[in-house]
Amino acid sequence: MFLDTPGIHRADTALNKRLMDAVRPRWRNATCCWLLADARAPIGKDDRQALDLARKCHAPVVLVLNKIDW
Repeated sequence: MFLDTPGIHRADTALNKRLMDAVRPRWRNATCCWLLADARAPIGKDDRQALDLARKCHAPVVLVLNKIDW
């Protein structure tokens, strides 16, 4: 089964904190984790946060690069 969680983001509001609280336990129990990243964008603070979370995943992690053709 594929479960799409809320995107990883800064938890600076009550709603964002609740969304991130939904993400963390699912990463720990996943059988495979996918990280979707924009291939054209430079690596930023949010990407580093996602990578830190992926390191805690006990399953294989797949990096999926996305791009837009102009």
